[in-house]
Amino acid sequence: MIRDLRLQRELRAKDVAESLGVSLPYLSQLESDRAMPSEALARRIAGFFRQGEDEFVFMARRGSKRLNAILEQSPKSAATYLSSTAGKGSHADKRGKHMVRLIAQSKEDLALLIGTDRTEPPGRPPQPTPGGLFTLADTFDMIRPSVVAFASKMVNTPAGGRPLFPEIIGTGFVVDSDGIVVTNRHVVDALQHLPPHPLTGARAEVAIVWGQPEAVGDGVALPLLFVDIKAYSAITSFSTTGPFYGEDLPDLGFVQLKVRGIPALLLATEPNVLRQGLEVATAGFPLGTDPLIPYGKVSQITPLLRRGIVSSLLPFPCPNPHGFTLDVMSQGGASGSPVFLTNSPTVVGMVHAGFPGTNVTLALPSRLIRDAVNACTNGQPLDLSDVPTLESLMRRGPRTDELRWDSFCYGETK
Repeated sequence: MIRDLRLQRELRAKDVAESLGVSLPYLSQLESDRAMPSEALARRIAGFFRQGEDEFVFMARRGSKRLNAILEQSPKSAATYLSSTAGKGSHADKRGKHMVRLIAQSKEDLALLIGTDRTEPPGRPPQPTPGGLFTLADTFDMIRPSVVAFASKMVNTPAGGRPLFPEIIGTGFVVDSDGIVVTNRHVVDALQHLPPHPLTGARAEVAIVWGQPEAVGDGVALPLLFVDIKAYSAITSFSTTGPFYGEDLPDLGFVQLKVRGIPALLLATEPNVLRQGLEVATAGFPLGTDPLIPYGKVSQITPLLRRGIVSSLLPFPCPNPHGFTLDVMSQGGASGSPVFLTNSPTVVGMVHAGFPGTNVTLALPSRLIRDAVNACTNGQPLDLSDVPTLESLMRRGPRTDELRWDSFCYGETK
């Protein structure tokens, strides 16, 4: 379907991939039915080709070929039928309103479910205004599943103590649903230099990702997964045809996760997106783990949302600035946070540094990130033979009531 629409409009695959914020190899997989888009990407594809969302979202939910054929022939009737039958025959879990659950894949791959006693559905689909824009709350709902925390399993604790949560080092966000996450080069360096387990030599770094809120019995739960890192990449050289007013070697790095199927965020690469006074927001983990455990226990598990404006452009207002600043304080753990529009799930840049004690934070523009993504993938298909999908991890994982992960302590203090 995607290939047919592209050819009908005489569009180049490279241009479509850039507009959708995916790599050229991944677009090829989508067109040849060797990959399924996430729901967020399916909605972007529908919007790009100005098509109804039902067909594309249904594809993303892995409908059977027979049902896909029916939907293509009679989309409105099929959608009405599916809507009328949704939820029939379901068996809700009635074991309690206040639930803490884990989906455990292994000691390395765990998912926390923190439940509430809400009885309504776990969230409504984001609804744009008549002008096609979203509220910040809806925008964040669409951004959040693509934000990744990078952490260390090794944590300083008092003698005999157990860490409450992995020590968060930095943030990143998914730019390719094959598991490619962009972050800062200094975050990649920190992860690669974490000390291994003193006895087993096991690697200490871990990535933390989220699913969508789920209805569990009479409550609502948010899945959380601890996943391994498959590979790293970072910019080691950089050149331009003229003067460059950003950092000589842009603070960009990439991480390939051992999970795929996480929705990729759309990068805004067209000229004149960034302007002084533009309202933007960031989502990440300023101050690392501390905001998640303010009361000596895990009290919340999502990225922190903050908002501000673009306060300056490097070197001055122009169609394609080399960098920008925003008036949101940068604190340890926020490095690699996406900077996005408040009224659309579109990324305009990434946090990479700040001036201590001030609200002046430096950010890299998304156009530069897009060019780095293309250089990173180099048009080559990724080895995904040992990389499961997020959906499969969520579906097959057993539950347990205990919050745990493969943690170990070092430098114990008394």
